[in-house]
Amino acid sequence: MVGAALLLVVLILGLGLVWLRQAPRPPTAWTLPDGTQLRWAGLTVGTNHPSPLKYPWERWPLPVWLLSALPTAGWPKDYPGAFPELRIWFHTDRRLPLLPSYRWDLIDESGFSIANFSALQLTTTQGASAIRLDYGLLARPGETLRLVVRDPHPKAKMEPPALELSIPNPRKRSAVPPSSESADLPQSAPVGPWQFTLASFETGVNRHQRTFATAAEDSTAWLTFLAASNGVPNRDWLPQRIQVMDETGVYLETSLEGWQRTRNGWLVKLIPGPPTGQRWRLRVEFSHNEGFAPEELVTFRGIRRKGLPIVPLDLQQTLGQQVVHLKSLKLLNPAENSWRAEVALIGREQGQYLTLVSVQDHTGYAQWHEPRNLQFRARPDLETLDLTFAVHRGLWTEFVAEPVDLRKP
Repeated sequence: MVGAALLLVVLILGLGLVWLRQAPRPPTAWTLPDGTQLRWAGLTVGTNHPSPLKYPWERWPLPVWLLSALPTAGWPKDYPGAFPELRIWFHTDRRLPLLPSYRWDLIDESGFSIANFSALQLTTTQGASAIRLDYGLLARPGETLRLVVRDPHPKAKMEPPALELSIPNPRKRSAVPPSSESADLPQSAPVGPWQFTLASFETGVNRHQRTFATAAEDSTAWLTFLAASNGVPNRDWLPQRIQVMDETGVYLETSLEGWQRTRNGWLVKLIPGPPTGQRWRLRVEFSHNEGFAPEELVTFRGIRRKGLPIVPLDLQQTLGQQVVHLKSLKLLNPAENSWRAEVALIGREQGQYLTLVSVQDHTGYAQWHEPRNLQFRARPDLETLDLTFAVHRGLWTEFVAEPVDLRKP
């Protein structure tokens, strides 16, 4: 028994020495403008991310009885990434409103950056604090990447970065793999009687307006899509979602916003814009607002508002395997007679959408309505309203293209 205890003590001391030798010496530390102390902890790459904040033995496949006898750092459980990521870890001296207060730009050799890709505040059971920054493990040019931390306050724009750190590039970009698919634009993809076209794909512009982005800004991509039915242009179909991945299948987490109608289609903003110099696979879901089949429609008739700002209804209708539940009507703006339908789709399946198709008064006259946000306008003197909704699915298609950098001549 004594021998086993001595062996355990020797093992703990040995592990402690290994951990101390692995710790950076001297520790790399920074002080941010608000006084927060940051200390480098390490980085992890891939999908499995054993936390460098923990003791080494917490990351080893040791027996449970042995782990229970060893000290622990108290950090939360490690969770793998959904796709390959680069995670950067820092110790901090406090819990802080740090994450929304700073920009964490990971910049490659070409000047492309992703700002605030994902940031988590971590705390131990003893109250120690740390942060973890997650970035998609995209193929990027250059041997190193630069992590640049900036204060986004307008008064601090001309000041030097609060932190600047170079790290090895874990996934250097090589030659584009051969592909049998064309990357030229415009590029069209048929889906049944429909044909969807990616007409333009541009990046290198500022995320707020169409001015050139600098090397320290994450740029916005602008994409133009067209749709046609049996060769006839149709602007009713719009890109509802876009998934961006490189040709090896690694995703770039982006957000789609800023739909604008063009002469024949739609111009959309994608933030952040994918970097140039490589081809990207774009999976795009198109959805529409009109031309629904009868089996996709459901109508609630004879709705009276009774002069109330909120009209409780609690009406339900079955449509296939789903139930459309019209809960109430809510007055949004009395001056504009603007209303919103509070409605839910019970049993919604992935890829299904609920759209407001039409609003008619008691005479059959159509009222103005906004299909996607379920809003409409109706005068106070109208006796009843008929509301028609559609339960429908989008259509997925795919494009392979390289964005054009507008900063280059």
